Amino acid sequence: MEKRYVELDALRGLAALFVVINHYLMIYPSFSEYRYDGDSSFLLFMVKESPLRLLFSSGNESVVLFFVLSGFVLALPFYGRSSFRYENYLVRRICRIYLPYLFTVCVAVLCKVIFSQGGISQLSHWFNNSWITNESPSLLLQHFFLIGTFNTDAYNNGIWSLVYEMRISIIFPLLMILLL
Repeated sequence: MEKRYVELDALRGLAALFVVINHYLMIYPSFSEYRYDGDSSFLLFMVKESPLRLLFSSGNESVVLFFVLSGFVLALPFYGRSSFRYENYLVRRICRIYLPYLFTVCVAVLCKVIFSQGGISQLSHWFNNSWITNESPSLLLQHFFLIGTFNTDAYNNGIWSLVYEMRISIIFPLLMILLL
């Protein structure tokens, strides 16, 4: 069993929590369409422009931190004494990333079909992007097989990072071998 860095797990957990908080707040138009020079409330200004931003509005930064920490953790076996088996690695990455990704895409498509075809006018454009895109067989295939450059906002605008993480996971061992 490889050594776990619980500190890094905690940092990744905090980064994921900050992303969830940011996504929740992005649902509201006043938050997602905030402009520094606009006519916003003092509370919104403090959340977006003060150090509170780290807790409530650092979604992109938190995703980058999560990717860096994940890359570090994935690189550890290449520096250890254990032998690396690509098949085992790929099965673990598929179970950890791809299967949950597929589940969320299926749930999002089902929710779109059942609940909305035109969005919810009281919520932000960021949120409604997931509800107003016309679905097509090619868009569904691209989502299910992660092929091509496709609109990751079409069903669930939070999945873009999983698309990149899965794609990078597939070639990560080759990059590590080339680097070492």
